[in-house]
Amino acid sequence: MSNFLSQIDFGKLFQKEYLSEMTPAAGGLYQYLAIVFGLMIILSVFLFLKKPSEIYRKLYGKVISLFLIVGLIGIALIFFRFEAMPYLGSRLMFLVLIFVFLIWFGLIVYYRLIVLPKEIRQKKEKENFEKYLPRRKIEAKG
Repeated sequence: MSNFLSQIDFGKLFQKEYLSEMTPAAGGLYQYLAIVFGLMIILSVFLFLKKPSEIYRKLYGKVISLFLIVGLIGIALIFFRFEAMPYLGSRLMFLVLIFVFLIWFGLIVYYRLIVLPKEIRQKKEKENFEKYLPRRKIEAKG
């Protein structure tokens, strides 16, 4: 693990010349990023196959979309980097992808912590209210 971290120069990460290089070298740590993006795609498939309860279905959809789209775009950016395509394989594109991921993930966390509990509470209140409403005789028999 120390060999992996010794390859990263954190001082260069926010230098304008380093980020705006049109066609950086194809070697380096991008094989590890390919593993991360591949795991995101696999995780999205597993989450898609899992059947959550009705109230969590929307949350699962958001998480699946996040992992699948970021994973596919990340794999595409690594391919562009490997093929030395100008601009599309640049470090700036990876930085933009990371920022998009963080913002999108923050919105999902907001939905999970703020919005979803309200929806669950409203659904329980509605079910509790409808429990005391009279039913039609046809519905009561069925």
